[in-house]
Amino acid sequence: MTAPLALVAALTLTLVPAAAESPRPYTYTCDRFVPHPHGTAAEGHCEAPFEAASLGMIRGRFVLKARDWGGGSVVCEGAGPDAASGFAELPERVVGEPCRRGA
Repeated sequence: MTAPLALVAALTLTLVPAAAESPRPYTYTCDRFVPHPHGTAAEGHCEAPFEAASLGMIRGRFVLKARDWGGGSVVCEGAGPDAASGFAELPERVVGEPCRRGA
């Protein structure tokens, strides 16, 4: 391999990040689940980790829990890892779509 090609190969190996495990999905916890025409919603004193979206679009997989449902939860995820899967308006409410029972 010539020197310029070796340099390009070395830079490529150092600049391309290694595949990493996906982070665990963020969990949003609210007081109660409520009916919503466009998905699953929970409202009242909603909390989430600092890194999670607190106002606006939620992308990727997340867990939505309700305190009045015995801590029961639903898992919401869009069509892909970066696809829209919900909307947060903390601390008032969180809406997810599509969602399924269980975490």
